Amino acid sequence: MDRSFLNQDMLSITDFKVYLGDIYILDYHKGVISFDITPSQNIVIKGRYRTDSGYISMGIYSNNLDNEVLLALANEHGIYEIDWTNQLRPTIIAKYSLMEGSRVWSMWVNEEYIACQVRANVTNSTGQIEEYHSTLIFDRGTRTYTNAYAVIHHPSYRAGVDMNLQHSVLLSIDEDSIDTYFIDEPLMFLSPSNLNLVGKEYNFTVRATSVN
Repeated sequence: MDRSFLNQDMLSITDFKVYLGDIYILDYHKGVISFDITPSQNIVIKGRYRTDSGYISMGIYSNNLDNEVLLALANEHGIYEIDWTNQLRPTIIAKYSLMEGSRVWSMWVNEEYIACQVRANVTNSTGQIEEYHSTLIFDRGTRTYTNAYAVIHHPSYRAGVDMNLQHSVLLSIDEDSIDTYFIDEPLMFLSPSNLNLVGKEYNFTVRATSVN
């Protein structure tokens, strides 16, 4: 298959998904194309989300492809959450900011969360720029990385991450460990007291009193 099968004058695929029996590709120049391949090897285009915003990563979620279709698209500026239920009138629901100089490698979205594996350039304690690798998990609608539900640090780019959309379970495999995260509603919110602490490890104490 080449660009002519999709009626494209150019094709630069930056992401690719197979989801609920359909194939989705993300083209850097023209956006999302949804299609199917029939038993007779014919390509049937089922939908397009047209955009020239230079998106490089994609997540898609739906219960049944009828009542709601959600897209999450990332470029170098942030993540955009899009209601694609009505393909003729798609709606941008929210934008999520990322750390400066971020690159999103992988992304997932479901009814409650958006998760993405990212690389960002951060300034360390000695004032030098270094790469910081992590997986960010957002509650849908939180809009900024400073309010991310969770940040999972990876020692390098050699990390494999995947997410079960139905059960909100995330698997992380990197050079340090293999971990499974069951994502649920938080019981308590803690935010850094200083923006310089974002993306860094620091210690804090939680004191609680149990009664009866």
